[in-house]
Amino acid sequence: MINMDFAKTRVFILTCTIMLISLALISLPSIKYASSLGNVSYFNVSLTLNNVPPVVTYVAPITDSPSEGTTHLVMFTFNASDNNGVGDIPASNANVNINNSGTVRSSGYTCIVTGTSGTTNRYECNVSVNYFDPAGKWTINASVYDGSASRAENLTQNLTLGTIYAISLKTNSLTFSGSPGQSGVNASNNPQIVNNTGNAAFNQINLTAYNLASGSNYVGAGNFTVNTSDNAVGQALANNTAVTVLASNLSILSTRGLYVYLNIPSAVANGTYTSVNSWVVTMS
Repeated sequence: MINMDFAKTRVFILTCTIMLISLALISLPSIKYASSLGNVSYFNVSLTLNNVPPVVTYVAPITDSPSEGTTHLVMFTFNASDNNGVGDIPASNANVNINNSGTVRSSGYTCIVTGTSGTTNRYECNVSVNYFDPAGKWTINASVYDGSASRAENLTQNLTLGTIYAISLKTNSLTFSGSPGQSGVNASNNPQIVNNTGNAAFNQINLTAYNLASGSNYVGAGNFTVNTSDNAVGQALANNTAVTVLASNLSILSTRGLYVYLNIPSAVANGTYTSVNSWVVTMS
């Protein structure tokens, strides 16, 4: 026969054990699984890079001159670097402007790349200058922008444009016709036009005339007069002598007409007379 106190003790111990086990199970941490792959999980990584603007590192100074009466292409070279690579600064993004007191000429984004080294491009840009563009120093603005529209420029160098003293004439011959003793004979193609085809102004025109000859007969250069207005009463010319024409200044981009008239001597033989030398127009 089982001792009742012993049985109660066993029941008490069993009950306590069950309670302790239950408490232990309740206090255990719960386990969560990341995925069906067990203890493996994944995440992404991103990086944002800020744009690095280009830098114009070198511009070549240059001395050149326009061409008389026309335009002239001046070639400019410069280097630019971009840490994002030269593909970020193509030739189509490069330009050169030149400026002289508000007169601006531009290559118009028509440059080419003539060499590449690492992250640096060497550009060649042509700028058209006119014959009348002012002589002296022009500021060179070499620039390039990258794919993010960040622009770099360099204005440290100059173009020195030379002075061009130049003129042209409307015709290579003046033609007269008349009778002995006739005065104030107008040339059929008056006036002779003097055109300033350079980039410098002139204070005066000087005209050197020569005698006209037909065989052994002469019409002296002193029988001719010159004026800058359509007037037969002008300055007398002289053989092989430079005569300064009054009121004959010639500014840039301007012209001046020389009206030449002839007083035909009375005692002169008929015939066709031509100058023994070409008449000479000079500027000063």
